[in-house]
Amino acid sequence: MNKILLIGSSGFIGSHLIKKINMPRENKLMVILHKNFDFFDYEDFDAIVSDFTDVDLYHFKRFKPDTIFHLGRNRGSGFIRRFLAANKGKNGNKRIIKYLLKTNLNPRVFYFSGTLVYGNKGSEIADEKSTINPTSFSREYYIAEKPWYEESIKLNANISMLRLPWVVGKGSWFYHHYIQIALKYGYVPLYSKGENWMSLIDVNDCCSLALHISRQSQIFQIINLFNPNLIVRQTEFVEMISEVLNIPVRRIGLRRKIFSDNAFIEAMGFSLKVNTIHMDLYNDYHFKTNDLKTLIEQNIKDDL
Repeated sequence: MNKILLIGSSGFIGSHLIKKINMPRENKLMVILHKNFDFFDYEDFDAIVSDFTDVDLYHFKRFKPDTIFHLGRNRGSGFIRRFLAANKGKNGNKRIIKYLLKTNLNPRVFYFSGTLVYGNKGSEIADEKSTINPTSFSREYYIAEKPWYEESIKLNANISMLRLPWVVGKGSWFYHHYIQIALKYGYVPLYSKGENWMSLIDVNDCCSLALHISRQSQIFQIINLFNPNLIVRQTEFVEMISEVLNIPVRRIGLRRKIFSDNAFIEAMGFSLKVNTIHMDLYNDYHFKTNDLKTLIEQNIKDDL
């Protein structure tokens, strides 16, 4: 039986990941919950209610996890609040790392990051060797994750940085910025010209792929999680939503403003084709969702 600690288990991806981990019921789980959760969903686990930045670290020593999946992130509206939240997250992550070293706990750690750290690359391809140039919300989020990255490059480190593309599912950016608007206003928004490349993955495939990687004996410092079959331009993505919902597309102009928070504008215009130097990991993994129409239909089926 593996002992797994999940930080950020009540978030969008975390709530899906915990179901995948618990499905065979072969693992013992400790979960750190912050907000927006129902205790009923976590009654079978060792549940700790706390912000990960100030959680009582004695629980780590008590539980002695073999594996940690870290999806915890402090959020803030506006770049000033995000900056403050990111620095709080940075200090919280440093605190956890220091405690793990101090107590000689050496679990495998998988930190969930994002491909926004590579920056807007147009039609260029980014793999794990690509230069870091955080854009949009990642400018601040990268501050918080940097302690784990710096620790991962040390000799014999037991840490992997998982970099995710756009993860599609209910409760995600996909639902808030496309589906909810379409259902409320009667049009599917196309942000700016829509020529940007979007690398997509279904949330269930994302979680299954993360678990697949965690079972490998080899430790990888950085791994891009993505579906090679779901890399499309925003125009293609929006037109498929339009077809599935039978609702027209409307272009939404985005203009940068001086001294304003332009993170959303940068995110919706973000363009990148994700790839990996670890294709062997993908050769023996089977994606359940491989085409754009299925991806959209299965994530809005309750609303059709």
